[in-house]
Amino acid sequence: STFWDVAKAAKRETTDKYHDGAVAAVAKSWQFDGVTLLVIFINSCWIGIDADYNDTDGDTSGTLLWVVVENLFCTFFTAELIIRFLSFNLKRDCLTDAWFVFDFVLVVFMITETWVLPLVQTEND
Repeated sequence: STFWDVAKAAKRETTDKYHDGAVAAVAKSWQFDGVTLLVIFINSCWIGIDADYNDTDGDTSGTLLWVVVENLFCTFFTAELIIRFLSFNLKRDCLTDAWFVFDFVLVVFMITETWVLPLVQTEND
């Protein structure tokens, strides 16, 4: 079997645990997968741009462009994860999906870096 056969089988195994509602229909759609992959690609490119041109040295206030773009990515990935979570018929089944757990950890780190740390740093200044 090819890589694509394995990927389709893994996707089918996960989506079999989804309910039949509107949110699950979005999560099952090829458009949702396509937009998500496009945003992941753009985010990867943005990380390179950020590393090369953002000279704020970790200062979370940064320039408006950096802050806005990071917030947009964080919002998208959080919404994507919520849509996938709400799609599970039994919410605990999300813990059996390795990709969901991996994405959850990444989103928690992203929320911490983008939204929590700036609040903590602002209160300490």
